[in-house]
Amino acid sequence: MLKLPLLCIHQVKKFILLVILMLTPFLTVF
Repeated sequence: MLKLPLLCIHQVKKFILLVILMLTPFLTVF
């Protein structure tokens, strides 16, 4: 169960980074 494919983890990290990059402009406004 704990053994996740590295490719899947890589995709999740990429997705999280993309979301953070998209949200930072809105956060800096406040």
